[in-house]
Amino acid sequence: MKTTSLSLSFLICLGLVLHVSSCKKDTNNSCNVSHMAVIVDSATRVSYFTWTGGTPPYSVQYRAAGTQDWHGLASLTDTLQVPLLPPNASYEWQIQAGCAKSFSTSHTFVSASCNPGYQGPDCMTEIRDKFLGVYVGSQHCSDGDSSSYNMTVASSADGVLFVTVSDGVNSYTGKVNSDASDSTFSFINQNTDGTTLSATGQLTSNVSGRMIHFTSVLTRTGSSLVCTFDGLKQ
Repeated sequence: MKTTSLSLSFLICLGLVLHVSSCKKDTNNSCNVSHMAVIVDSATRVSYFTWTGGTPPYSVQYRAAGTQDWHGLASLTDTLQVPLLPPNASYEWQIQAGCAKSFSTSHTFVSASCNPGYQGPDCMTEIRDKFLGVYVGSQHCSDGDSSSYNMTVASSADGVLFVTVSDGVNSYTGKVNSDASDSTFSFINQNTDGTTLSATGQLTSNVSGRMIHFTSVLTRTGSSLVCTFDGLKQ
């Protein structure tokens, strides 16, 4: 079996790259399996149960930590692919060899995280999706200037963690915080026509709907201008 991009939270056990899981061997019963471990492919988020010893057919069961119901699987070999699991969740699993009278002691593991830039129970939702849209609002700057306009936040071709913000005149590309619980994105020292922009955008919500609070610092020839835009998503 070939796996790639394996998680860094692995250890070497019996020459295999294994997830941190027990490498205990029960010498009291030759029918008992040993060296139970979980291999995680972090790129695909697929997990595999693996073990040695005992005789097929093998009965394997797993469940979310703290729950009562087991999910059963069967295998004729000592490696078994696990159905895709929700991310960052704790599970326990156990196995019974064909010649054994009962299941092994339970072992625990944590399912794979979503790939960077994604969230949700199936890891298919882009974190930046919550920022995308048109915001109608007004801007106030430290020089006393005020204006009203629409700010557009769109997906950037730079990658799944990037958005492009446009005020109708200038466009800047910023990076979304990869923490799915965070509602911020940032721009660091971007240059346009001799002006350097550093900025942060933050989403908030109120009774009117989703709001964006965008604070920018523009620097040109040594002087800085601080502007704040507040807009309501349409």
